[in-house]
Amino acid sequence: MRNGRRHQQGLSGSGWFMVIILIFGAASVGLKVVPYYLDHNTIHGQILSLLENPELREMGPNRIHRELERMLRLNNIRDFDTKDKLEIQKGAGTLTMDFKYEVREKLFWNVDVVLTFEEHYEKVL
Repeated sequence: MRNGRRHQQGLSGSGWFMVIILIFGAASVGLKVVPYYLDHNTIHGQILSLLENPELREMGPNRIHRELERMLRLNNIRDFDTKDKLEIQKGAGTLTMDFKYEVREKLFWNVDVVLTFEEHYEKVL
């Protein structure tokens, strides 16, 4: 009976060390990646808000870009050039917007994380 009990004593010191390394590694990745997802969620919400604007029918692509950049600055998202990331096509009664960009974040040494965001929006005017 005593031998069986010794095998159930829990993690060793090196086992706990590995658990702590994994927890801190996941926390480090989360702290670097989560802000980009939060920013993308804010941008997505602002684009949806812009699509509900009744003046959208009269806006040209340049004005849409300016209006979106203004909305993003109000939400504390700065240095985000929408002209490179948002493609706007206005057709007969429709507006199509393709929003694509990627973010590269350095984790450590030569290890980077690349986040790719792609959204497609259509609105009947």
